[in-house]
This record gives sequence, structure tokens and C-alpha cells, in this order.
Amino acid sequence: MPNLIFIFSILFTAFYYIPNSKQDTIVLGQTCPLTGQAAALGIEMMDGANSYFRYINENGGINGKKIKLVTFDDKYEPNIAKRNVTSLIKQEKAVAIFGAIGTPTGQKTLAVAIENSTPFIMPFTGAKFLREPFNPLIINLRPSYKQEIKALTDYLYQNKKATKLAVFYQNDGFGIEGLYAVKAAIADKKMKIVSTGSFNRNTLSVQNAIYEISIEKPDAIILIAPYEPSAEFIKRSRKNFGLRNVLFCPISFTGTKNLQKELNQEMQNIIASQVFPKPENSDKEAVKLYRQLYKKEYPTSKYSYTSLEGFLSAMLTVKALKKAKSLNSEDIIKAFEGLKRDSIEGFDINLSPTNHQAMDEVYIEDFSAK
Repeated sequence: MPNLIFIFSILFTAFYYIPNSKQDTIVLGQTCPLTGQAAALGIEMMDGANSYFRYINENGGINGKKIKLVTFDDKYEPNIAKRNVTSLIKQEKAVAIFGAIGTPTGQKTLAVAIENSTPFIMPFTGAKFLREPFNPLIINLRPSYKQEIKALTDYLYQNKKATKLAVFYQNDGFGIEGLYAVKAAIADKKMKIVSTGSFNRNTLSVQNAIYEISIEKPDAIILIAPYEPSAEFIKRSRKNFGLRNVLFCPISFTGTKNLQKELNQEMQNIIASQVFPKPENSDKEAVKLYRQLYKKEYPTSKYSYTSLEGFLSAMLTVKALKKAKSLNSEDIIKAFEGLKRDSIEGFDINLSPTNHQAMDEVYIEDFSAK
């Protein structure tokens, strides 16, 4: 019997110390559209992040641990996204939810993350609820929609002398927040919203919106929508309603590269707000590294703002995880808060215990001037 006890003890000890793959791997969970009308945004965000994560894994990982991004498709549907995040936290043991895409989906998924005290980091949305009221579990990389739309309307007013605006928006929390942001942005200007038109998420039902907007003959139309309905709106507006001289103004979420593709490169009279510099030619060191690593991993893919955002999000996340004392939520958040302003070469990163939005700069890409 003593020998059996000794053998059992040896077997138990051996079993206990067998390295668990999940213990040797840091899992980040991502829910985003990989199919459907916003699929390209999800794929590009995921690929951009993975191009940096693979580079880190090839060079020793994070304090000896590999990093793994587990991505589930939510088709840009809130209820699917909610189920995905539950599985990512409960079954996949994700230490954080990373790079979730969208406002309506984010409203559902954030609630799950908070319920499980899981960090919600680098979401691809500028939504207000991720910034106000302040929640310590949320870390944003990009500026808010409020900041983005303010910069866009400032440019239209000062550089294009536009005074009559219309707003084409997705009829949910994302689009309505964008509409309110436009109203707030023009409150101190001699500009007014002369018409609005909406459509339902994951549809291309834009005809009524075009009719309602075109009646008032706006100078510029702000688009709060993904790339497919935005492209459909622009194409029909130009062809059937004679709006060829109107300025069409998508925000960053639309996805400029994919909008260009849907419009067959016909980008005349389009002015877009962006939250990162041009990925093709920016001389910032981090963007140069993005071009090098992204092209290595995805040689047939074109550079895009979305994949650049995924890459920079991954870079900042790695910096924090390397600094974290442990992988519990509190230590991860503290590590983000302690990052230096030059954590991403070429960018001014501003994170602290009272500020969880890393970047504030907005860029305007004016295709009408080319």
C-alpha cells in the first residue's frame, strides 16, 4: 500500500506540472464581422492585429508566453456578438476582449465583459458609451465619434464653405449617436442640417433615405454607415437623383478602402475623416513597421486604415501585457495606465488612471481635392 501511495503521488505530481497550453498562451478574444456587409472591417482588423502578434511570437512572445487572438464571427449582429463574448470569456479563457467592432454590437458585448470583470480593449468604434461615464475596464485607442465629426464639419465649413448638411445614418445606436454628434458639432457654426435619411442595419434599403435627403439639395452629406450601404447610397444618389456635385463625407468606421472598391474607384467629391495617418505613405516608424509586417503576412492584401488600426492596437496591447505584473484584469489595466507617451513610435499616447483613450488626433482625407 505505501508503494501504491508513493506511485500515485508521483503520477499526480507529474500530471499537475504538465504544462497546460492555455497557461503557456495568453488568449485575447475578439468578436467581429467575418461575413456579411461589414465583413471586410472585421477581417482587416483581425489580420492587422495578427501580423503584429505573430511577429511578437516569433521573437520570444510576451515574457515567454505566446499570444493568441481567438476570433469569432458575429455578422455585425448584437445578439451573436453577445454569445461570442460569453464563450470567449468562459470557454476560451480570454484575459481581455480585444478589437470588437461596432457600436450596436459593442453595447451588448461590453455588458458581458463588465459582468465578468474582463478588460474591453481597443474596440473599433468611437461610441460615447465607451468613454462616458468612465469605466476602468475599457481602454480605447481611437478618438471618439464626437471628435471625429467635429473635425469633419470644421473642415467642410472652413475649407468647402458648406452650410447645408444632410445626414445619412444607420437606424440604431451607432447612427443616432452620429446624428447627435453632427448636431453638436455645428452648434457654433452657421451650418444647419436640412435633411436626414436612415436605413436598417445589415440592409441596403437606402432608396427612401436618398429621396428624403435629395429634396433639400444639401451641400454635403455626412455618412454614418458601413461601406456597403454607403456605396449603394452614393451610387444611387449620383445616378438617379443628380447628386454628383454634393460632397459625400463618410467617417472612419465606413472603411475607405472598401468604399473605393465598391465605387469602382470613383471617389470624386468624397471627403472622409480618419483617425490614423495614411497607411500607404506615413513616415511614422510604427506605420513603417506595419507595412513591412503586414505585407509579409498578407502579400496580396492592400494596406488599409482598418488593418493599420488592428496592428497599432496589437502593438499597444503587447506593450501593456509585457509590463503587467500578472494577467488578472486589475494588473492589465494598471499596465495600460502606466504606458509611456512614446509607446507607439511616432504617435502621442496619452493613458493614465483617469484617461483611457490613447489617441486624439483626427485626419481629413479629401478626395475632392485630388
